[in-house]
Amino acid sequence: MRHKGLIHKLIRLKIPSYLLKFIIDFLSDRKFKVSIGDSLSESGDILCSVPQGSVLGPILFLVYINDIPLADSKHVSYSSLFADDLSTIFVFRKPGRIAATMKKYLESLVAWLYKWRLKINASKCSYIIFAGDGSRNGTRFELFINNERIPYDPNPVFLGITFDEFLNFRVHVEGLAIRARQRLNIIKIFSHKSWNLSHETLKGIYTALIGSLFVYSFFAVARIAETNLDRLQKIQNRALRCIYKLEWTSPTDLIHSMSGHLLVRDRLIEIGKKYLPKAVGYNSNVCLLLAEYLDSISSIRRDGKDTPLCLFHTHE
Repeated sequence: MRHKGLIHKLIRLKIPSYLLKFIIDFLSDRKFKVSIGDSLSESGDILCSVPQGSVLGPILFLVYINDIPLADSKHVSYSSLFADDLSTIFVFRKPGRIAATMKKYLESLVAWLYKWRLKINASKCSYIIFAGDGSRNGTRFELFINNERIPYDPNPVFLGITFDEFLNFRVHVEGLAIRARQRLNIIKIFSHKSWNLSHETLKGIYTALIGSLFVYSFFAVARIAETNLDRLQKIQNRALRCIYKLEWTSPTDLIHSMSGHLLVRDRLIEIGKKYLPKAVGYNSNVCLLLAEYLDSISSIRRDGKDTPLCLFHTHE
């Protein structure tokens, strides 16, 4: 990012003059050299980027990209920006109409990148089409950034969650199970009598190492098949049996009554009920999408069928 452009944006944000001067001094008079083998170039002025590893670096970068174009059209498109991860959701029934909307948005994004001297690697971008009933199977869009094709990815990872075309999160659960089983070995080691750790300490270790993996995916619980949830439940059962030194055949009800732990599914629903109402209160596009969803629940449920977020919605 260009220093002049960054200073321009800081001025536009009306930050105090003493902070502006400090940042200008922080960025100024920095030089670089290039070393190739035994040869060393003359020094040059650094006019772009920020010092790597600095505390201010990430903050200044966020300031620089804060005005990146975001799609915001009710019932049509929503964008979410988290650090340097940009996700845009387009809602459509007819592929032809939404394709034009997506291309128009990408054109505005490319124009913004060119204006502020930034580059985006199309090969590191991706798009996916969600269709729970399979009605969009085979549909593809021709999307480009700087004449580079954006690849289709059936399993993109966004903020640590692996998505899939049918939003059943099967691939994500498979990854969770692998990671959780690896960490289960740590629980087995610490549960050995030679460590002499209390049940409460061991439960704390379980919550930090394995439980945290599960609850991070709470919002997907209604879309995860019972067979996949059962895979996670078995890992929790094994961990609790280790902690309380129970037989492998001991009943699940006994394990959870002794430990006070909820079943995985119940725990995910509990977290959702606490989090979702707070999330909807924030003024972000994705949360506005959730709010629209909840407002329409009464009409969606007219046939008596629950929708995924109904698990977290408390009716008054």
